[in-house]
Amino acid sequence: MAYSAEANEGAGGRGERMNGCSTGNSAQRVPGYRGLYTKHLKDGMDWYYLRSQKGGNGRWINLHTTDKKVAVRRYHQESISVANTRSPGKIPTVGDYWEHARAHIMRGTQKPRTLNGYLGNVEMILRGFKGSGKGACPKRLLSRRIDRFDASCCEEWFVHAFKTYGLSATKSQWVMWRKLFALAKQEHLIANVPDWHIPTRTAQGQERERRLQRGEDTRVRVPEVEEFVRLVEDVRTNSTYQCGHHSANWILFVGCTGLRTSEANQLSWKDVDWDRGILHLPSRLKSNDKFDPYVCLTKPALKALQRIRETGYTRRPNGAGRWLRVRVSPDPLRESDRILAVKSPRKALAQACQRLGLRHLTLHGLRHFFASQCVRQGYDWAAVAAALGHCDGGILAARTYSHLSPIHARKYAENWTLEPSG
Repeated sequence: MAYSAEANEGAGGRGERMNGCSTGNSAQRVPGYRGLYTKHLKDGMDWYYLRSQKGGNGRWINLHTTDKKVAVRRYHQESISVANTRSPGKIPTVGDYWEHARAHIMRGTQKPRTLNGYLGNVEMILRGFKGSGKGACPKRLLSRRIDRFDASCCEEWFVHAFKTYGLSATKSQWVMWRKLFALAKQEHLIANVPDWHIPTRTAQGQERERRLQRGEDTRVRVPEVEEFVRLVEDVRTNSTYQCGHHSANWILFVGCTGLRTSEANQLSWKDVDWDRGILHLPSRLKSNDKFDPYVCLTKPALKALQRIRETGYTRRPNGAGRWLRVRVSPDPLRESDRILAVKSPRKALAQACQRLGLRHLTLHGLRHFFASQCVRQGYDWAAVAAALGHCDGGILAARTYSHLSPIHARKYAENWTLEPSG
């Protein structure tokens, strides 16, 4: 078994395996690791040794290190397992270790809905979606030892999973793989997490080509202005989930600002500058930013904010730290109060689309709606990028919404001239 040069230092440079305890020093057992001991040698340092019973004969194996992490890793390589975590045997395979990792993940502090999503992703990796048998990870990789699962194995898993389930589901599965690797590193089964990442740009292009081959339209589809107004009014009058009035205000405000769901839910009234007509976005602030990120509010967005303030409802934390909807009227709103009284009108929006017979619209689709209206109303790509919080100057916006710009091509062509401007 080959060890690194730094681990071979000390112990008089001895690299032999000793039968019996030739030093005469008493060995101290390391708690939690069966057969792992330390010996205090003449050089004044505690060196790690392994007590092996192979062939029925007990012998001491010098692990050539004073570092516990290195000793535990070599301990696993000698096929002596940790007594507190798994039965005696060799270093576990990826498939066996997934069972151990799944139990560890499900003991997390996340919400039950999040943990159920984690469990579904693990099941998809091992046994396929809802037990279909089409596991995202090939059996050949599951039978591989966890310490031999490298970047090339990650690449092979990705090719198989992406072909079967697509990019979105594969990215969710990769989150679980990272948790598995983190746990294996914590338990000293691997030295480092595999240096690999999902090739998102390449995968997006391949997924787009697949959809085109199937005859699907890959362009972003959003409702027209009239359909959006009908959606808001339908939610306001017909929705019973989480109070239709507050859900309608949420949809109207986000549809007129293009904020991400997380950005909108973190807004407080102190972030609104009524005099300048801007909205500060502390959630977009990065550690290396030298300016305060904000967006200029459109007239419909200002009217939506005014309407929300007049309702007298907000969200405040209770004693347990949970944000709950409360009515503060006739008392004034505090600066720390949340602007939006509901956190997610997802169900109300889905029910409204179903009642009106419209194509299903997600909460993120409201952001697409705002961006598409910016393009249709003459915003340049840099202005669209600034409104959406992109830092690429409009490259992503142009790639996503460029199919909307030909609508105004004729109008721009008619107004184009060589005459000097007055």
